[in-house]
Order: sequence, then C-alpha cells, then structure tokens
Amino acid sequence: MRERLLAALAHVTAVLSVAGLVFVILHRYNPLMGFLTNRYTLGVLIVQCLLSLGTALALILLLRKR
Repeated sequence: MRERLLAALAHVTAVLSVAGLVFVILHRYNPLMGFLTNRYTLGVLIVQCLLSLGTALALILLLRKR
C-alpha cells in the first residue's frame, strides 16, 4: 500500500512539475497572457510544492526504515 502511495505521489508531482514548466515557458514567450498571475496557476504551483514536500518526506522516512 505504501509503495503505491509513494508511486502515485511521485507521478502526480512529475505531471504538475511539467505543467509548471510549461506555464513558465509560455509566460516567457507571451507575458501578456498572464500564466503566472492568475489564481489557477498559483494553485497548481502550490499543490506541486506540497506534493513535492510530501514525496520527499515519505521517501526520507522510507529510506530511514531500510
């Protein structure tokens, strides 16, 4: 069960990371579209940060037990 949760967290984090990178690239090419200024993009980046932190902590705890 734990391995599946860790795998799911890692995959969701990877998808949100790619979405964040796309937002940054699009914002650099066309800043008037405001990809980094609307609340939805901010929400995606916040979720990505929280999932990254959760994944990192879970992997640290998993490695300490082994």
